Amino acid sequence: MITVDELRERFGKTWEIATDLALGVAAWRHTDVTNARYKAGLVNVLRGWDLDELAQKLAEQDDRWREHAGAAPPAPKPRVLGGSTSAGP
Repeated sequence: MITVDELRERFGKTWEIATDLALGVAAWRHTDVTNARYKAGLVNVLRGWDLDELAQKLAEQDDRWREHAGAAPPAPKPRVLGGSTSAGP
């Protein structure tokens, strides 16, 4: 049985893992997939009943990414949360 820490260590660069759902666990990509990649079977959000099921789905997505893109999923771009980065008016 995989732990949350193991799941985050293995997939955390590409996926955000959520365990506080009413039912099951989920993950969403840090970077959205393109329409072409979506048609190839890649998705932005996954859900599983438990961590083991989610780990299997995440591994399948990584495999599909490599098949489609020929490389590992990209590292996430930095995000600015909570407003503007400007110094003022």
